Amino acid sequence: MFIASQLKKRVTAICMATFCSIAFTNANANAKNIIFCINEGGTSKSVSELNLEYEPLAKAMNLANGQTISVAAYVDISTFKVEEDKGGCSYTLYKSIDRGAAQISDGKVRPIVKTKRDYVAGIIFAPKMTFTDSKDLYGKDILLPPKHTFTSALMYAYLNDIGIKASDIIELPLTAALPTTETKKVVVRHIKFQDAIAETVNDTWYQFGVVNPGVLKTWKEKKRGNFKELRAMPGWLLAANSNLSERDVAAMQESLLALNKSTEGRELLKKLKFDELVPATVEEYKQVHTYLHRT
Repeated sequence: MFIASQLKKRVTAICMATFCSIAFTNANANAKNIIFCINEGGTSKSVSELNLEYEPLAKAMNLANGQTISVAAYVDISTFKVEEDKGGCSYTLYKSIDRGAAQISDGKVRPIVKTKRDYVAGIIFAPKMTFTDSKDLYGKDILLPPKHTFTSALMYAYLNDIGIKASDIIELPLTAALPTTETKKVVVRHIKFQDAIAETVNDTWYQFGVVNPGVLKTWKEKKRGNFKELRAMPGWLLAANSNLSERDVAAMQESLLALNKSTEGRELLKKLKFDELVPATVEEYKQVHTYLHRT
């Protein structure tokens, strides 16, 4: 009886240990790795710099959601798209607002919050250059940020607004001479850094430039020359993968909006150049997508 009792206890202990091991393994297998992706758009910062910059925001998100969130910043839009399409982003900050708008329109992400201030890019003019309608752009050089940026997308949409067809636009490398046979075309060139656009246009290397809201603000403050604001758009967007539960998304929205109400939260937002966070809606970003893809 004693041997049988001891054997029973040992078998029970082994079973319990095995069960606990299986349960622990399953818990690890079921644990979800929460990734906060940063779609930065055009920037001179490195991935490591951006990861450090957004770490405090990720920590603030952790506090409300009870989960650990890792930051994954992307400065290359093609790499970001591949990772996002694989489902590698739980939450995403879209600086390329057109990408976020497209994902919302396709039902792949749900908007959570946006920056309160509208995104207002603009066209800046070289000294003594005027612009009243579309005819003033033919035969002229326009310097744009990289083609994948939201600012460039807005400029192409604006050219469509004023009746300039895609067939009337010619894209040239930065170093290519303006062809004399293309005076009936609108010439566009792309450069990586938007600060460089302001400098080169101010120095009259190019007649016009297209810049983001931050560079446009500096241009105005320095009173460098004339400018024209493009159509106002909703601000930078933070969205959730559509696979996340409504409960998780609601909790995340609550935590992000709470940043507006504390001194520490407002300082965090200020460092990221976020004026204030407000709820974002599906409809407003669907309208952005529609505007950019009209024919």
